[in-house]
Amino acid sequence: MKTVDDLKALPVAELQQLIGGLVGQPFAGARTSYGDELRVSFGSALERTSGWELGTRAARWVLLGNMGILCRETDGPRGLSGFQALGGASVAAVDATRSDRTLALAFDSGHHFVVMPNKPHRTKDDLDLWELFSPHGWWLAVRRDGSIELIPDEMPLVDRQRRHKAA
Repeated sequence: MKTVDDLKALPVAELQQLIGGLVGQPFAGARTSYGDELRVSFGSALERTSGWELGTRAARWVLLGNMGILCRETDGPRGLSGFQALGGASVAAVDATRSDRTLALAFDSGHHFVVMPNKPHRTKDDLDLWELFSPHGWWLAVRRDGSIELIPDEMPLVDRQRRHKAA
């Protein structure tokens, strides 16, 4: 898969299998990037640059504990302190089978992290709902229209831009 023509649209069952690689991965940190997009890292601290990273893109998110909401996207950067509750927790289960492309992660600590589609009028339609970067040479882009793409890391930027224009 090297060009936009080679991109693979994934069925939900294959998406579920691919993101299943997150199971057993320890929470490694949370930060915001450009546009206050949440980035959540998984994997050992030694492998942080080659671990898993989830980007929320055009989505709402919430981190739940035993007593309710610890933080959510409306809390802004100060809400990231809620992720401290995850400590050394590892991902126990993942679910991306809902038709609206919601992603739910359950941790062995009992916490839950859920990424949900944002309301259309609150975001640009050309942004992916969420993205998952893997340490295996690929990343997933889950789009607002329900399509899911598996994209190779080495894809040139020009082909990534064509991918968005073709959508």
